[in-house]
Amino acid sequence: MNQNGGRDRRETVTEAWQRLGLLKADETFNRARYLECVEVAGSELRKEGFITEEIVHLYRREAAEREVLPAR
Repeated sequence: MNQNGGRDRRETVTEAWQRLGLLKADETFNRARYLECVEVAGSELRKEGFITEEIVHLYRREAAEREVLPAR
């Protein structure tokens, strides 16, 4: 990726979410956790007046239908 001649390693979705504090060290990324995160974020944005309840419902629906990458 950085053209230094060495093979680079990308972090997994689970590793990225752990690094960001969205998952605990013993948790793995999965659909249930993804939906929970979307729910919390949508509710906070709604409470702060950034989005409408209609948009929160849209986010929930899209999150439920979206393909979720395997945790690896």
